[in-house]
Amino acid sequence: MVVSCFVVRVVVEYLIVLAFLRWPANAGKELFLWVLFAALVTNPPAQCAALSLGDEVLLGTQSRVWSCLAAIELAVVIVEYALMWWILRRLHRQGVIETTVSGKRTLVVVFVANAASFLGAIFLFPIPLGLMWWIVEGVW
Repeated sequence: MVVSCFVVRVVVEYLIVLAFLRWPANAGKELFLWVLFAALVTNPPAQCAALSLGDEVLLGTQSRVWSCLAAIELAVVIVEYALMWWILRRLHRQGVIETTVSGKRTLVVVFVANAASFLGAIFLFPIPLGLMWWIVEGVW
């Protein structure tokens, strides 16, 4: 399941970054490799941290779980923002992309991509993430 979540994360984030930035087709391959690199840097630690929350969910400390998940995602957004800002500047300097991308736009793209990949993982892999969702919400 961890590998499946990783694949979903990379595909969703790549498609969102590609849609937001509207780059020429020749930049797509290089952009995919950089999105994959950013996910390789951030996803394994985030997955380990999220999986370590399993006992907390079963003990019923819902507010702590959501606080921890929010902190994990915030850390991922910060690291991926720094990476993507550096990557986009590098691609512009190399002539792969023609226009520069502002820091604000980079932050918006990274935030939207991470939110979409997080929600995608919850909805595409309902067990155990969906089960965790129901336990945390107190429905189950």
